[in-house]
Amino acid sequence: MMWKKVGAAALMLVTAWSTQAQTDWRNQAIPAYSVPTFVRMQDTHWYAPRVVEFVRRVEALKQTLDAHCDGNELVIPVRQAWRDTLTAWDRLGTVAIGPLVERRTARRLDFQPARAELIEQAIGASAQNQLDMDQVGSAARGLPALEWLLWSSPYQPAARQSRRSRPAASARATARAKAKAKASAKSPSKPKASAKGKRAEVWIELPQFAGSAQMLEQLALHLPEGFVQVSLKTTKKPAAKTNAKPGKSSAKPAARRAAKPNRARNTRGRAARVLAAPPPPGWATSGASRTAQPGACRFAQALVADMHAEAMALAEGFAKRIEAPGDERVMTERLTESLNQWVGGLEQLRMQALERPVLDMAPNNPRARPRLPRQLSGASALDRQARWSALRTLAVSEGLATPAPDTGLISIETLLRSQGRIDLADKLEEAAKEVDRTLEESLPNTPESLQAASRALATLGSLVSTEVAKALGVSMGFSDADGD
Repeated sequence: MMWKKVGAAALMLVTAWSTQAQTDWRNQAIPAYSVPTFVRMQDTHWYAPRVVEFVRRVEALKQTLDAHCDGNELVIPVRQAWRDTLTAWDRLGTVAIGPLVERRTARRLDFQPARAELIEQAIGASAQNQLDMDQVGSAARGLPALEWLLWSSPYQPAARQSRRSRPAASARATARAKAKAKASAKSPSKPKASAKGKRAEVWIELPQFAGSAQMLEQLALHLPEGFVQVSLKTTKKPAAKTNAKPGKSSAKPAARRAAKPNRARNTRGRAARVLAAPPPPGWATSGASRTAQPGACRFAQALVADMHAEAMALAEGFAKRIEAPGDERVMTERLTESLNQWVGGLEQLRMQALERPVLDMAPNNPRARPRLPRQLSGASALDRQARWSALRTLAVSEGLATPAPDTGLISIETLLRSQGRIDLADKLEEAAKEVDRTLEESLPNTPESLQAASRALATLGSLVSTEVAKALGVSMGFSDADGD
């Protein structure tokens, strides 16, 4: 029954987007949007499609993970499915309202950082068929925990052994031990093939709404929703030196070459080429992952099942919210919640992805680089872009098209224009464009570029929390995102 309600909203969206009025707001009057209309349009044309998209991405993640754990596929397709799920979650959860706040979904699905020791405890319980997800803490659940499982190495290189822990030996024996450790560091032993693990959980299949969800997903993925179109540019490196010692290769692994920072004494003055700091010791950079072990793979399946259950609960919550919109007072409260949560989501993006990575850098170290969220999977830029896409789409409009009431999503900018606040709407649009520019320039992840993007986000957030909030009669306070 719940899926029928969300399905009706999906079908209405598909029909409405093809028939909505195309209005040039500079030459034609914009429809007058009331507060209840604005809130309904957000719920129906943003959150309902986003939650459906998230459910389907988790479904796809589950299918690829099952094939991997059964020994039929490598971990690489699962990693891509994880990235797709991350993008869907970012678009849904960046501005958390309604059921997302009531259920504290972000804490359940995206608590950062993940705690390796708690994950290892859960893996041990899973290996003994004693896993109870209700007893697993937030720091070992959701997307960050699954990222750790998919990208962490199932072995520890022998070269990491402390010298003091080695037994005393003659000079010749010590030299042999050093040579052996060095060879082991260059060519670590491959993990043994894992046995097939049996699934312990029962998967909840999508009911008859799957057809409508697929149609909605195809539409949602092709709509111009404010993504900043960027490309990861690279710079050619000089040819490798050939003065290496005999018997020793001068070639370096591609991952180390790409991640090596520019030295402070570099006289060529090249800009940093690094997109993210290198993975910490012990992390896998190839096809190996923690899921090579059956217990870890079973725990990963339990994590995805838990994510799916939460996604289904969110879908039910938004269906009920759309079905019972509430009176004028309730809608005004929802507008206040929406604007506060928008500012909170923007501030969370600014602090997590831009400010803290710079503040946490080692002081007085010219080789130090920011440690970014999602760095283990290499999805830092993807995460930033998806979160900003959600914030931008809800804040400013793309193009000149404005939908008739109750036929499509409208932005805060369009709401301002419908109330005659043209100058403020233009100011909001220009601030968003400045964020576009600085976020694109932040791709090298240098401290200077990250701080410039942070300043642009702070300017936009201040504008919304002061001038825009006052124009819309919204009281600003602490949002659910504050302090996380």
